[in-house]
Amino acid sequence: MTDTPRDPSGGMPAAWADALAHAPFAHAPSERTALRFAVERVLAAADPAHLAAADPGLAVRVLAASDALGRFLARHPDALAELGALRPVRDRDAWLAVLGASVGDAPDEPTLGRRLRVAQKRALLGVVARELVTGDPLATGADLAAFAGAAVEVALAHHARWLRPELGTPLLDDGTPCTAVVLGMGRLGGGELDLLGDIDLIFAYASDAGRTDGAGGLGREVDLHTYFSRLFARVGSTLATPTDEGVVFPVDLDKRPEGRTGPLTNSAAGLERYYESFGHPWERLAWIKARPVAGDLALGERIIRSLAPFVYRKSLDYGFADEVAAMKGRHLARGARLVQKDGFHAALGRGGIREVEFAAWTLQLAWGGKLPDLRATDTKTALSRLALAGLVEASEADALFSAYRFLRRLEHVLQLQDDRPTHVLPSEPGARKRVAEMLGFTADEGGVSAFEQALARHRQEVRAAFDGIVGQSGERAADHQREAAFLLVVDPDAASEARLDALRDLGFADVAATVRRFDALMRRPDSPFHPLALARGGGLARRLVDAVTATPDPDAALGHTETLLRAIRHRRAALDQLDQDPRRLRTLVSLFGTSHLLSRLLVRSPGLLDRLVFDGSEAPVHPRAEMTRRLAAEPRVESGGRSWEELLGAARRFHQAETLRVGFFDLAGLLDTAAVGRQLSDLADTIITAVAERGADAAAGDDPLAVVALGRLGARELGYGSPLELLFVHGDGADPHRATRQARRLVTGLCVATPEGTLYELDARLRPSGGAGPLCVNAERLLAWHRGEAGVAERLGVLRARVVVGDAAAHALVDTLRGEALGAWAGRDDEAREGVRALRDRLLQAVAGAPDLRFGPGGLIEVELLVALRQLTLAGDALAAARAGHEAGSRHVGEALVGLGALGALDAGQAKAVAAAYRFLRELDDRLFIVQDRPSAGLSLMLAGRQVEHPRRAAELHRLALRMGYGDTPGRSAADDLLADLERHRETVGAAYAAVVVAGAGGLER
Repeated sequence: MTDTPRDPSGGMPAAWADALAHAPFAHAPSERTALRFAVERVLAAADPAHLAAADPGLAVRVLAASDALGRFLARHPDALAELGALRPVRDRDAWLAVLGASVGDAPDEPTLGRRLRVAQKRALLGVVARELVTGDPLATGADLAAFAGAAVEVALAHHARWLRPELGTPLLDDGTPCTAVVLGMGRLGGGELDLLGDIDLIFAYASDAGRTDGAGGLGREVDLHTYFSRLFARVGSTLATPTDEGVVFPVDLDKRPEGRTGPLTNSAAGLERYYESFGHPWERLAWIKARPVAGDLALGERIIRSLAPFVYRKSLDYGFADEVAAMKGRHLARGARLVQKDGFHAALGRGGIREVEFAAWTLQLAWGGKLPDLRATDTKTALSRLALAGLVEASEADALFSAYRFLRRLEHVLQLQDDRPTHVLPSEPGARKRVAEMLGFTADEGGVSAFEQALARHRQEVRAAFDGIVGQSGERAADHQREAAFLLVVDPDAASEARLDALRDLGFADVAATVRRFDALMRRPDSPFHPLALARGGGLARRLVDAVTATPDPDAALGHTETLLRAIRHRRAALDQLDQDPRRLRTLVSLFGTSHLLSRLLVRSPGLLDRLVFDGSEAPVHPRAEMTRRLAAEPRVESGGRSWEELLGAARRFHQAETLRVGFFDLAGLLDTAAVGRQLSDLADTIITAVAERGADAAAGDDPLAVVALGRLGARELGYGSPLELLFVHGDGADPHRATRQARRLVTGLCVATPEGTLYELDARLRPSGGAGPLCVNAERLLAWHRGEAGVAERLGVLRARVVVGDAAAHALVDTLRGEALGAWAGRDDEAREGVRALRDRLLQAVAGAPDLRFGPGGLIEVELLVALRQLTLAGDALAAARAGHEAGSRHVGEALVGLGALGALDAGQAKAVAAAYRFLRELDDRLFIVQDRPSAGLSLMLAGRQVEHPRRAAELHRLALRMGYGDTPGRSAADDLLADLERHRETVGAAYAAVVVAGAGGLER
């Protein structure tokens, strides 16, 4: 065979070098570097036969689009054959033939699982390549759904064969075999599977009348439910258990009767009995897309026909629109937590995929009993038939389908870019430009603008159609119920139990206390709930109740609102402003129902209440210079203060006001977690500087004392309530005793408790000799100690060091310490890992393994240690780049993760996953403090209370989930979703930490 021509400039085959030079989707230097690395890794693993089978242009296009597929190709270069040419969509039978050749007669379950996983990734290569060229997401959905059905069929057949020697053959009472079927629900049933989503399955078998024949080697007979439960459990495990090749498909069984608490499988008659007696409206919706995908397909069709009377009513069923509207509202709440203020959730957001589906489902359920042709499982066919039936205008159906196709394509692009089943459109300009290009727009600002205009147009068309079909009916029904409940609540002559029930319907928990609050409000002459105000229409009272009950904690929202109405001056004028501006009303009450801490601060700060809520003059972000100006303008500061204590009191009031401002805009969605960290860090810098300057005067010392921030303050990632890690340094010419007195005075000012509270907790242990050493350290001694005696923990500490107060010499010292810490353990990886593990073990013992977000397993500290270890052990070009300002050497953990991934010190795809986990954990950490007014360790109390069914702790956890943006859904609470995400992110962090720090792997690949 003739060798592949090589590019004379670098040894890469010429065709591949040319394809790389013209690669799409990778324009930034870090993206080009990562893509070149991915191509070289694949070329190094492939032999000439593999390369000859591939189209380099197509292969590079796939590598540019997906890091995960690049890693797969590096492990399985023979899969390059999938990228030789675009192939047509395969149906289930065609995929069965492919799997028959690639999986064969697998001898055991691990072999079967491994072969299916590899086959799934090979299938993904082909469909991704085709969609990148054709832009057709529906072909992708049909192809992957057919593959999924074939994979389930293969797993079912293998496990049935392996189970036979153990339990024999399942037989009905008449001696004939008892068959089983796997029903695909959701997108699998509709033949619309997305690239990285799960598959919804329901397992069923023909009848309970029979047993196995006991012909297996164990001679056991079991009932049919036991047999099929064991069979389907093994099938699900083969498909969904993670390995080093990932999973075949994540499996979701929640659509089965009784959800996750119900039996794994049911007989056909059992399914029919359940839905006739206990079926919920949302389960009707789930069965619209049901389709048999494996096993006895004829049995599956019979089951679907038997349930048609439950799903499709003979009489017109427009009332179901109310239930659909309620379900859509819950989906919208779930999507809202996942996006930034200017983001969009392609599936759950307003004008997104789910609204197209809900609009079609509503009409299918309303008319499907009379018009059986409407019972289509896929969205395209459903919209076409609805138009043919005259239930939607042809132009409206075309617009919905066009939007659906665009949004599904966007969904696939987002999943490829993030290597996970995400649906959130990024707000970062570079990432959005990449999304636009992958959708076929030009890779420039004009392309991004055209993409955003197209997205806005499609969303508007979807929203209009959805509101026309679903929204109005549901909103009318909800309005009638809320009005009836409101009238009962404000009627003191109504029966007591009726008022309590009405309050429960509105969402209040402590209804007895809430009745007393409403009664108190109705007795106040200037209250919007006074009978005279209600007699004039009660518009403000209704809007207040609507706003209160829309918050995560209506009881707290009403309590704080009542306190404000009692405490505020110029009450009538304030109420008039709230009455005239519903936006301000919603903003204020939303804060009251979200954060106890901020609510108390706001009620005590009427001036800030005006600026934040009524006149809206406060800005979400205050630059450091603005904070300095505002603190200097405080009366006791501006005048020099009559005493040190008055200065500290003014500083504490300023700290509370700024914390309230940051928290207010944080909860309003105008500051993301990173911006919160920067603002809180700038606030700490401002206060430290002011207190240090006044403390220096009081100590009568003119020698400069440097204050160096470490940890989260050093990285400008401070959280609410985070302790300050500080290091105090003086020069050779300073009097050490004066410097120490000055440092102690600063510590006292920051930490002493007063009636206004305490400013900060302080941690000054990362100095020579730790907590037992001198508080203030000589600069030369510090440098010598780091070059000689300092261990891994101390070197880790200075990686995030930053001067808060200090002269040019202090800045030069910190720059030297950081520069020398980067790569300080290069070539001594094992020693560095041992030091990091020892430090981690000490921190873990401190929390006794509890789910503390900072120090517990899978917590923030593991991300920080992982990044720091990689920075300590950088070498060669990567070290030079980090010291020259590359993101890999950043103090900011998220930036460092991305940079380390770009340089190859960490796997880029999984580094992004760890960065996402870090953002989630930081946001939850912040929420625990401002929402529950407790540190992150408080989460362990809520989880423990939930495990032992402690009502108050469980309620706190549920409210926390709501305040994180989660929503309750049928059969699943907001707390369930929060904990699932928390566990997923902690597992991501724990796996990465184990790979890099414990096992000592070269990256994050597992």
